[in-house]
Amino acid sequence: MENDLIQDLIKNFLKENESQITPYHKEELNKNKDKIFEYSIYNEASLQYELGIYLRRELNKGNKEQYHICFEKNTKTFLDNPVSKDGKDDETKHEVDLIIIKKEKDKITEKYAIELKFPINGQYPEQMKKFIADINFMKRLYDAWNKEKAGKINTYCLTLVNDNLFYEATKRSSKKDLYKLFRGKEITDDTPEITAQERIIKDDKNKAKVTLNNAIQWNLLSTQNDKNDIWYYLINIATDTNDDKNNKS
Repeated sequence: MENDLIQDLIKNFLKENESQITPYHKEELNKNKDKIFEYSIYNEASLQYELGIYLRRELNKGNKEQYHICFEKNTKTFLDNPVSKDGKDDETKHEVDLIIIKKEKDKITEKYAIELKFPINGQYPEQMKKFIADINFMKRLYDAWNKEKAGKINTYCLTLVNDNLFYEATKRSSKKDLYKLFRGKEITDDTPEITAQERIIKDDKNKAKVTLNNAIQWNLLSTQNDKNDIWYYLINIATDTNDDKNNKS
């Protein structure tokens, strides 16, 4: 399989910047506001800017600015048929955190999109629903670009957390589908096995949209003494998801 340049660069960015990602929750930062200046990546917005700047620099090494990075680009501005459900413009989410395009001789030959999450204020079920919304959004954009035959394309979801309740199973919530999808970092005899049915990512109306090939795969990024561990997952829509359309030959 061909190496995925964007995915590799995202992982390199995380490795190179692991010491710059805050291990503190919002409550801890509010108690000591000076802590926010200890780290260059301390919320979702700072993650977005730092990753975008990094990608622009790395992708254009020797490429004479062929790659362009766009922040908060609305799908209505660059799709003939904006990303929406069932052909209707009833989606609340249209703006993409990061879009990468490559131009060669004034022609766009590559398109990539990344949705980001870095919650530091708990809200586990609400944030997990947002994780799912991102996956659905990136799958819809991938399908839209694929339909347009837009050249080389892919979309991704990157989520960072510094709170173990996003990724560790608890007795109280381990049997709920929403929690089971994400809380699988440590599998024990008490952790229910996630089934194929539970890997289906649904929207708020409980309609199936995307099926993950596996449960969410969390990766340990940083352990900082007595501070909170930082974990992440990176979903590559082209290789990590499946649906009826992709199953058709």
